[in-house]
Amino acid sequence: DACLKLKGMDDSFYTPHILLRYGESLVNSGQFENGLASSSLVAENQRKNRPGTRYLGQILTSQALVLAYLGEYERARLCLDEAAAISEKVGFKLAGDYADARLELAFDLKKPDEASTIMNSFYGPLSDSAPLSLDLLKTLTGRARLALLKNDPATALGLASRLLDVVTASSNRKYLRRWEERAGLEKGLAHLKMNHAGQALEPLQRAVQLDREMYDSTSAEVIPAQAALGVAYLEMGRRGEAAHFLARVEVAHKIHPQLGERFEEPIRELRRSLWGKGRNGREALLKEKSSPHSRHR
Repeated sequence: DACLKLKGMDDSFYTPHILLRYGESLVNSGQFENGLASSSLVAENQRKNRPGTRYLGQILTSQALVLAYLGEYERARLCLDEAAAISEKVGFKLAGDYADARLELAFDLKKPDEASTIMNSFYGPLSDSAPLSLDLLKTLTGRARLALLKNDPATALGLASRLLDVVTASSNRKYLRRWEERAGLEKGLAHLKMNHAGQALEPLQRAVQLDREMYDSTSAEVIPAQAALGVAYLEMGRRGEAAHFLARVEVAHKIHPQLGERFEEPIRELRRSLWGKGRNGREALLKEKSSPHSRHR
């Protein structure tokens, strides 16, 4: 607010820089709609003040990622195409944000070959002895997601376990909670695909705990792990706890009604699993919830 009052919206340097960082912090907290509004203002400012520049290209890649999170895939693709065209014209290397956005599109649109090509192009082959780095964290997470997309849970489990080992062994573990959460989520999903709900429980509970530490309860980022934990409880016959987590993700989903497949698919899966048995399933849930032994985790 102070920057806008001092410099105004037409300022070509301070205002877009502050708005961009503010928008990124909103996106990182799972408040995608507000983050998109902020980055859109920056893009409009830079189209006016710095058209066709590297800085505009970087803003467009950030905008594409949040558009993908919101399920706005065509708009995201157009932003990425424009950023790539600027990169070719100006001669700057496309950064990791560009790869992140393209990967999100590939995963959500169920294009495993495209996702594999992007990871190989930007991160290269996965080394057995690679030291801790942002690229390593991204490639382990991405390759675990890719294995799940290819219905190869054993490979996904191995990659997610390696990611978790790398994070927990680091002296900077407290700063890597986002990656620890993703490792727990991917491990849990892999176990669920192998019909090992009991083994999925611990990593998913840890992922949900980390989400509580990092995000507000209405953040879109809490949805995937909570929905997966709900499915795990349901597969263990604990319908009351599954319904509890469905109610929690529905609260977040009501605030973020339009999201990409990374968020929408787990909600659909939990709804389908919980209510798939129709009236008998609902009656079993009501009976369990009325039991004095029913409790939420």
